[in-house]
Amino acid sequence: MRTSKRRRSSYVQIMPAPRLVFLHDAIGPDGQPRVGLLRPGARVPVIFPNVAAALAASRDGEARV
Repeated sequence: MRTSKRRRSSYVQIMPAPRLVFLHDAIGPDGQPRVGLLRPGARVPVIFPNVAAALAASRDGEARV
């Protein structure tokens, strides 16, 4: 007799990634636009003073998941 093995589905769900957006309406003291981090499902981005701070927050969020 031959037993049938069940195969696991190779379905992988890809979650949408947070996006960095430049906020030209929110100008910093140095004259550069501030950077926002828009997370999936959020309506309003979280504002950061520069790109490095936004990228660090994005990496911290990825590490927690």
